[in-house]
Amino acid sequence: MNERQVHKFVQRYLEATNCHVMEKSPAHYLVKLSPKADRELMNRTYYWGFIDRTGAEPETMSLLLVTDKQKYDEAAAQEKIRTEKA
Repeated sequence: MNERQVHKFVQRYLEATNCHVMEKSPAHYLVKLSPKADRELMNRTYYWGFIDRTGAEPETMSLLLVTDKQKYDEAAAQEKIRTEKA
C-alpha cells in the first residue's frame, strides 16, 4: 500500500468505529478512540474488565496516527521554524 491508500484505509476504519477525529492532515490523524476501537486496538483487557464490571464511564485513549511520515516530519519542521521566528 502507498501512503494515500494507507490514509484512506485509516479514515475508513476511524469512520466505521465512530472515532472522533480531533485533527487531520494529508499525513496524519489525531483521534480520540471510540470504546469499540479502544477495545480492538489498545490491548487494555484489565481496564475494560473493570469498566464492564463496575459500569463506570470509559476514558478512551487518544492516538496520533501518521500515514505519511515524510510529509508529517516536513510539516513538523516547518511549524518548528515558524514558532521559533515568532
